[in-house]
Amino acid sequence: MRALNSVLAQTMQDFEVIVVNDGSTDGGEKLAGSLTDNRIRILHQANHGVSAARNLGIKAARGEFVAFLDADDEWMPGYLTGIRGLLKSFPECAVFATNYEYVYSDGKSRLPELNNVAVALGSSNILENYFQIAADSDPPLWTSAVVVRKGALEKVHGFPGGIVAGEDLLTWARLATQGKIAYFNVPLARFHFPADFSDREKRYVQPESCGDTVIEGLLELAGTSDLSIRSQLTAYIGRVAEIAAVSAISNGHYVAAGNYARLAWKYGKKNAKVITVSACSLLSVAGIGCRIWTWLFRRHQARRAGRTGNRRD
Repeated sequence: MRALNSVLAQTMQDFEVIVVNDGSTDGGEKLAGSLTDNRIRILHQANHGVSAARNLGIKAARGEFVAFLDADDEWMPGYLTGIRGLLKSFPECAVFATNYEYVYSDGKSRLPELNNVAVALGSSNILENYFQIAADSDPPLWTSAVVVRKGALEKVHGFPGGIVAGEDLLTWARLATQGKIAYFNVPLARFHFPADFSDREKRYVQPESCGDTVIEGLLELAGTSDLSIRSQLTAYIGRVAEIAAVSAISNGHYVAAGNYARLAWKYGKKNAKVITVSACSLLSVAGIGCRIWTWLFRRHQARRAGRTGNRRD
């Protein structure tokens, strides 16, 4: 209900709400149905995953612009007003986004670490170098802090099916090669980490779940993109491979982790994290790699959760 309540609390009230029940078993659709607001529609489908749920919502949307909000997250009261300001200032854009905030189960929070962002904190402008930022940062675009023209989403066929994680990264990349992104550097949405983050990691049951389809899609995109962004997009592939390597080793897929780490290295991510994943992948035969990585990862997460700030070059 946190997500829906945050929508209904917006300072701008001209919207429709589409709740997609993707085979839910937690009773969330009943809570949504208890709200007596004729702007809320609930759609039901068998469990087909997050991409299918979002695509159903996109298809059903009556307006020109589509916003997304995952069930565990929330918008600040001025989120839609901030987006409306972007629409007025940058009508030529297809994608409109704000900064966001990570919130941990202990109440601590931090802003994403974003490098090379030319849009000063508190201001808005065109995000000219999306792939350069994404290649060396936390995600500059996050699903619950993005609004997209419905026509632009239809042009890239929405969110790719059959992917359990990273489907949004591929969609944002496709949109970034099609048009401009307007960005408001104020955190107006919150991403809430679950108390037990291992529940989220259960998505990676198969090794290829960590990134095969997303990386393949990005490689295909790089082959057809304008030369002016191809080098940045190639560097971003290295970043996604790095993320996939971390996901793979965190879920015990040591061979896949090593393969992703080599791919990350190939595309420019020649750093300590990739070297550590490669080493732990090799040591996993003796059962040592898993323990080393688990200790390092938990230490890193604990340090990161204690930090706040928005790093920019």
